[in-house]
Amino acid sequence: MMRRLAVEMNIPFVTTMSGAVMEVAAIKANREVDLVPMRLTVNY
Repeated sequence: MMRRLAVEMNIPFVTTMSGAVMEVAAIKANREVDLVPMRLTVNY
């Protein structure tokens, strides 16, 4: 129920401690360096 509400309200929702650590690391990296999003590709 909480996750669904977060998605509907466009609010980030992290369910694990390791996920939260990665979120904080990503925010920190984004503040330190101008990151550019890249498309992930799959090679079959």
